[in-house]
Amino acid sequence: MIMLIVANFPQSKKHGNCGARQVIEFLSYENHLKKYMLPLIPLSLNRHFVWLGVLLIFLPKINLLSLGGETAGIRIDDFVLVWIAGLIFLFTIIANAWIDRISKIEKIAFWFIGAMVFSNFINILLYRQSSLLYSMRMLEYFVFFYIGIYFAERRDIRRVIWAILIANGIVIALQTLGLIGGFASEGYAPLLPRAIGLTGGPWEVGAVINICFAILVFHYRRMPAFVCYLFGLTMLLLLLTAARMPTVANIVLFGYYFYLRSNSKILFVVKMFFVAIPILTALVLIPNPVFERSANLVNLTNNMDVLASALDRVDPGPTDTIEQPDTEMIEDSDASWVMRAAKWAVAAKLYANTPSAWAWGVGPGHLGTSVDGGWLRLWCETGPIGVLLFISLFKQIAQTGWAARTMIIGVSISMVMIDIYMAYKVMALLFFVAGYMHYRQRNGAALCETGELPSTAWTIYSTPIKALR
Repeated sequence: MIMLIVANFPQSKKHGNCGARQVIEFLSYENHLKKYMLPLIPLSLNRHFVWLGVLLIFLPKINLLSLGGETAGIRIDDFVLVWIAGLIFLFTIIANAWIDRISKIEKIAFWFIGAMVFSNFINILLYRQSSLLYSMRMLEYFVFFYIGIYFAERRDIRRVIWAILIANGIVIALQTLGLIGGFASEGYAPLLPRAIGLTGGPWEVGAVINICFAILVFHYRRMPAFVCYLFGLTMLLLLLTAARMPTVANIVLFGYYFYLRSNSKILFVVKMFFVAIPILTALVLIPNPVFERSANLVNLTNNMDVLASALDRVDPGPTDTIEQPDTEMIEDSDASWVMRAAKWAVAAKLYANTPSAWAWGVGPGHLGTSVDGGWLRLWCETGPIGVLLFISLFKQIAQTGWAARTMIIGVSISMVMIDIYMAYKVMALLFFVAGYMHYRQRNGAALCETGELPSTAWTIYSTPIKALR
């Protein structure tokens, strides 16, 4: 039966007898997808939704319908991702690929999303607070994990990452010059105080740049000269956005690269010390947005007084609707820290005043659109249960390769001061890369020289191959 299929299989016009070989490799392709839950989807349809998914990473966030009190409304992205998710679910039913084929990443992700939904329902039931929209957003972001897997079947991620970095770099430069605006969370703004690229804010595009740096350096094992050039380019873009935590993350990833290459860790520390001096000197002496925004950040005494004052002023209860808290400026204190102190005080006090939610949190969305502290928000809204599941998810993603590990390090650093796990472009790209790395780790090289399967593959799958089982 196998020989009959091979003999009658149409030969590739470009590669002669490659068609016969593709049948044998196609059986392996089907087994790979079946083993890792993903169903076989007709290739023409596969190409459409994969490239649509990639396109969504580039498109700015434009609300078609605003939702009261939320910066994120209903977007075209939502319709596309629902269609893709429905397509994968439909073919999963057809292929009968169910729970026994779900990977650890998927299981933990679904448990985490389930914990978010559970926290929503408990807090809505008890206090009529929190928003199910935030949990559904996380489920929507995870669709990119499957897009990444399908992308990895026949494609290399390098061009996409370079395209993301270059496209955002060009837009950042034009926004810095005041030639174009951008689509921020509140909608299109013709003039921007800080460049945001193709994302909703400077903090978001900064984390996207960190991910691009991690993939291009650690996935392809680049030589030091290339890493230094890429570091200079990404640092320039980050300085133009004035995004401080992504800047710190980029420096950490740069140092981590040389740490891994160093035979003597003591010698590495000495070298990094002498490298850090000119970098810090340049940041201080050369005018740049990052240093200008951070002039009062090192004034720890005043900044701690701001936090203490905020904790004394607020005392929210579990039924209170959280709005933008009042801020109290103290002389020579950092403006962004003043805003964070007020938000952090509200988050901490609300969590402390809700003993019934100490295990599962006060519910995703209860703290409003922004807390400016990802790890604090995650703890307060989903509790220790959500935090442990989230860390487990990051751990599983990190185990797919060095690039994924460093990507997770960069995002984790940004989460200290940014609600980055709720940022659409960052999480979409993170899960897309995670799916790509997961597939490459488990399934190895490409299927054929051409990188494509024949157009008649679906017909062969649906009829004679079933008879071989």
